Amino acid sequence: ITAAYAERLADKLEQLEGEIAYEHDRQAALRTYIVPQAKRGIIGDSRYAIKLRQQIRTAAADDRSVLISGEPGLEKDNIAALIHFGSPRRQQPMISLKSALITANGAELFGRVGGKPGLLEWLGEGTLILNDVQELPRKLVPQIEQLLTTGNYTPISREGQIPLPPRSSNARLILISENTQPTLRKVVGHKIDVPGLRVRKGDLEAQVNYYINIICRQTKVSKPQVAPEAIRRLQAYDFPGNLKELQGMVDRALVQAQGSKLLTEEVFWAQAP
Repeated sequence: ITAAYAERLADKLEQLEGEIAYEHDRQAALRTYIVPQAKRGIIGDSRYAIKLRQQIRTAAADDRSVLISGEPGLEKDNIAALIHFGSPRRQQPMISLKSALITANGAELFGRVGGKPGLLEWLGEGTLILNDVQELPRKLVPQIEQLLTTGNYTPISREGQIPLPPRSSNARLILISENTQPTLRKVVGHKIDVPGLRVRKGDLEAQVNYYINIICRQTKVSKPQVAPEAIRRLQAYDFPGNLKELQGMVDRALVQAQGSKLLTEEVFWAQAP
């Protein structure tokens, strides 16, 4: 009995060591791409902000793929993070890849026959963000469509190697694009079109105050008030750079104000020294 018990214990220890080694390799493979958390929630109470929150909650409630479309500077990657960390997969890893940096055959995603596993295998039941999918290598688009429609992918084989059969992926895909991507739009489960800041005028004051709070907390300075005429002029501006541009303007205004308790119209539009 003692010998049989010792043998079972040895088998268990060997299995545990294998699991620990696999998890170590998994973390090493994913570390470069990990998204640790969402940066912030959706700021504002306009109908656009309310709709966006609802779309995020709806997408977080199931495992279907998501396409998030919108202009540059709208923090679409943060929306993807809000979906993941609001979902049952929140304990699983979330990784983000720039589509333009993926090789044409997608070997880093799909792995190679006889080689290292791809990111999809390492990811398990986690979430994969493909950023700027409009920049995906053209040859890779059909493979991404296959992954979206069937959940399957095929490891990359070199010339002379016997191809492996398709493998099933348990990962969730969230695609981010600066345009609508009609082909991929047909095969995703959720579609979120993020409105530009110029149509969310009602949220602008809340956005400004949010950035002021964040910057003042980081720099340990007192929070100033914002003059009403400054808000009105900001609301009249189109913000082609959207939230990223607004945050830069707030940062610059705080520098220009030099500790003043009131941010006027002039400090928002003054040129940096």
